[in-house]
Amino acid sequence: MFEVDPPLCTSIKYGYPKMVKKWLSVGAPIERRDMRGYTPLMIAAEYNRIQITRILLWHGANRKALVFGQTALDIAKAKGNEMVAFVLENVMMECV
Repeated sequence: MFEVDPPLCTSIKYGYPKMVKKWLSVGAPIERRDMRGYTPLMIAAEYNRIQITRILLWHGANRKALVFGQTALDIAKAKGNEMVAFVLENVMMECV
């Protein structure tokens, strides 16, 4: 964990999909966690960022990563972010 959130995480929180794509294109680590220990995919799930969730999954984000025993899907469901949960569930179903 870090004292300052990585730029990729900040771009996700504020909902900037173009910046997310840019950070990923220049090699930003897709699994680098924020100050709370959340991965970028978990942040997208928490903030209901559907398009960004798809971008992260396309780039290979780890859907099974845990923070405090929860996955991104668990976080989306807990926040009531049904569309993000739907995307995460369907991607998970395709990978089984």
